[in-house]
Amino acid sequence: MERRVPVLAEDDPRFGRFEGDVDDPCATDRDCRIGGCSGEICAREPGMSTCEVLPARLPDDARCGCVEGACRWYSPSGAGLGPAPQNPAPEDGFAPSPDEVVGEPCGHARCKPPARCIRHYGIAGPSGPALESCEIPCGPDGACPPRMRCVTVADGPGRVCRPAAGDGARPQ
Repeated sequence: MERRVPVLAEDDPRFGRFEGDVDDPCATDRDCRIGGCSGEICAREPGMSTCEVLPARLPDDARCGCVEGACRWYSPSGAGLGPAPQNPAPEDGFAPSPDEVVGEPCGHARCKPPARCIRHYGIAGPSGPALESCEIPCGPDGACPPRMRCVTVADGPGRVCRPAAGDGARPQ
């Protein structure tokens, strides 16, 4: 049986951002879903979250599943939350990978191919200000670069590729 070490302790201050209601029990992994703007919430009914740069990221082997009767992010390797990716200033001479700049405003980061600057509107729609961010549009059938997955940012650029929180073996 696969080792299931919760990524976050229930007393971690970031717990509410990544985990759903722990009083909503599950019986199997199929009861658990991934949600949130960045696919960061693991819960029975995850819903949506605010769209912002998260203060931490899930480990590469994180999976959403039923752990001790609750939908939780777990890591077979025992890894916990890692630091949020940092985007060095362009003058540093460091070229960030595409998944480190997606979602960043075009004025604060150079869009590194295959990312490109996409103009879109926020929640206010066309009556609000136009926004621009570095994005990788999803390819045919939701195709994305390795370690990324196609998500829909409804109040933003639409169907774009974002860093995946695991290896794709998670329930959807």
